[in-house]
Amino acid sequence: MVEFAADGSMKSKVTLELDPYAEVWHLAVFNSGEYLLVGGTAVATKTGIKDERTPFTAIFASDGHFLKKIYEPEDEASRQKGGGNEIPGSPIDNSNNFVLAGDVTAGSDGNAYLLRGGYPALVYVISPKGNVLRKLQIDAGRPDLVATSIKFYDGRLAIGFDSNPDFPRNLIKVVDLKGNSIADYTVEQPKSEPDRILACYGPSGFTMIPRCVEAKLHLLTVKLP
Repeated sequence: MVEFAADGSMKSKVTLELDPYAEVWHLAVFNSGEYLLVGGTAVATKTGIKDERTPFTAIFASDGHFLKKIYEPEDEASRQKGGGNEIPGSPIDNSNNFVLAGDVTAGSDGNAYLLRGGYPALVYVISPKGNVLRKLQIDAGRPDLVATSIKFYDGRLAIGFDSNPDFPRNLIKVVDLKGNSIADYTVEQPKSEPDRILACYGPSGFTMIPRCVEAKLHLLTVKLP
């Protein structure tokens, strides 16, 4: 784990006590210094590797040592269905896109908010000690909308959803910290442009970037009314 200063120089480097079979896809840093790592892992047996799509979520101390693993019933249900890391945009249920299509954000309240994909989308509210304080179900109203990103700002959560590539548009749902809907924002996009995902949420609105790393980088800022 490498931390950079504002001028781009390396500030610190921490080695995490990470499972050798774990793949890390999402990271959040708590205000108190702990790390929340999210991804997938596998189980090694005498006959080989199995359960490659097992969700992996764990808390690490600021010095890198392992503190606690988080594994909820919904995680096990996803593993049993075998769809923990399908490509976002495929037909979904609560197994497809469950981990890979999700995201995590740190809140100014000291907690982290872990977004799980599926329908309806699920958010774990996690304390720095690794306790799941509550779970929020976020219903986009359409099962073809895939939750892909979550951002925290001013006591609210913005959750970005992608739709079927044949009908390109993005939905951003803003909810309070108990999951109650505050506002919905729909962003249309031409088919000629790459898929976009929610990247930032702040006082000026939402900023979106292309999902594909090969696409030409451009920012789309959506101002709040």
